[in-house]
Amino acid sequence: MKLQDLNTEIAEHLGLEDNRGALVSYVAESSPAQKYGIKNGDVIIKIGDQRANSADEAVELIRLLWDGDEASFEILRKGEIRNFLIKIEYNDLIDVAEKSLGIVVQVPTPQLAEKYGLSSFQKGVLIANVIKDSRADEAKLKVGDLILRLSKERVSSFRRFSISNDIGDMDDFTEFISDMQKGQVIKIIFERKGKLWQSYVTASQD
Repeated sequence: MKLQDLNTEIAEHLGLEDNRGALVSYVAESSPAQKYGIKNGDVIIKIGDQRANSADEAVELIRLLWDGDEASFEILRKGEIRNFLIKIEYNDLIDVAEKSLGIVVQVPTPQLAEKYGLSSFQKGVLIANVIKDSRADEAKLKVGDLILRLSKERVSSFRRFSISNDIGDMDDFTEFISDMQKGQVIKIIFERKGKLWQSYVTASQD
């Protein structure tokens, strides 16, 4: 699910008195948001009992939720307030990342950002576990590394080039994983203790 701030023009078009809230601009196929009824054009007003005044505030509230948590979403749709109870679910592509790359990821939180010395918890996905003897383990990735960009490395006429994706949230990560091929070289840009690093991982052939 992608969110954006409301501006005056959009707020007026939706009949809102002000531009507080987070506009849903994209809902990923088969995502929990789609499953539980959230649609493009909805405006998130509250998550739980917390007001979401902007897209950043909504993202921050969502990041505090764990896999399996249930949260109420107060939504404005076509001038009407609706309430949705959504269960946070990570999809099967997370398992693909574990099997092919050897990492388990989760959304970063303020507590985890402080624990691992990260500059921010509002972007990226955090490595929660590295499978022993996996491709990620061989590439020296560690628990607490914050993945910020993934690139598919390709070679054409003896020239290497890459197709890069910024990883702003879990949806970006799963979208990248869904198009990843076995044996493909993946370049990972990540933050570790406030510094940027890069490493290369080959998706497992197994």
